[in-house]
Amino acid sequence: MDVVYIIDQSRPASTDALKYSIRAIQKYMDDLGSIYIVGPRQKVAPLAKYLDIKPTYKKDWQNQMAAILCASSDEQLTDEFLLVDPSTIMLQNFTGEAYPFYRAKHGDGGPNGMHNFDLKCPVRINKQWFTQIPLNINTKGDYNCRTFYCNYFRAPSYPSENVVLRYGKGTMTISDQLRNKPWLMLKNDCLADPDAAWWIDDTFPDPSATE
Repeated sequence: MDVVYIIDQSRPASTDALKYSIRAIQKYMDDLGSIYIVGPRQKVAPLAKYLDIKPTYKKDWQNQMAAILCASSDEQLTDEFLLVDPSTIMLQNFTGEAYPFYRAKHGDGGPNGMHNFDLKCPVRINKQWFTQIPLNINTKGDYNCRTFYCNYFRAPSYPSENVVLRYGKGTMTISDQLRNKPWLMLKNDCLADPDAAWWIDDTFPDPSATE
């Protein structure tokens, strides 16, 4: 199964987070195919496959949806792909084809449906199904196409929450924080902490095939 990253071109991103995210995917995903990046070329992943798209809409959700539609229309991509956020670091072995859907423990999906699927964990996207959701990209309002998609097709899901690494005096060790956690959301400023930087480089020392 192919993996797709979408680069948010409206705000600065941590390229180191993307580098380690891809390394983690390569380490833990059993059925990994190709790595695709929708957006401009990234120095940390020059050998990834790229789908060039520029943001043309006013709202983030519209540009996100345009990027997923771009990936869904690419014939080279697998019929179902795993959409991964550049800040997501996987921490356990998994199979993309069978990766479960997770919803937020608290809050609903608002105009997008019953549940809120706006987490930093990966989500499986079926290319044909995504193009069939009854959400027009020019619709007025604030939507989340990922949440809309999962609710519309009634994805069987499990409650969860994002795991954010905490560092500094008085915090638990990184190992204790991440014990039994399937993924980690790596914030932009996290690698400024020496302990966090050492941990992630020690955990994922091997360059990915995209580097």
